[in-house]
Amino acid sequence: MLRVALFLVLLGALVWAFFWVLDRRRQASGPGDGSGGRPAPRRPQGPDDDEDFLRELDRKRRHDQRKKPTDPPPAPRPDEPTDGSNAEGEQTDENA
Repeated sequence: MLRVALFLVLLGALVWAFFWVLDRRRQASGPGDGSGGRPAPRRPQGPDDDEDFLRELDRKRRHDQRKKPTDPPPAPRPDEPTDGSNAEGEQTDENA
């Protein structure tokens, strides 16, 4: 009879330890509403709260900046000749 009592105590301790470990794992998985597991992710309230939207917006902005040429060359002024000569028609030293 003593063997049966010891067996039941040992079996009860093993069952208790098994469920204790399961409970600890569930609690360690993160805070939640008590149902265990991970809490549901928060839904964005507006476009500026949505990380995917902001990431895509930034990617498009960088793409447009790369596509847009840098500063265009300045247009010649009407009072400056474009063939390398000065206002009197003489060649300058730079282009001679």
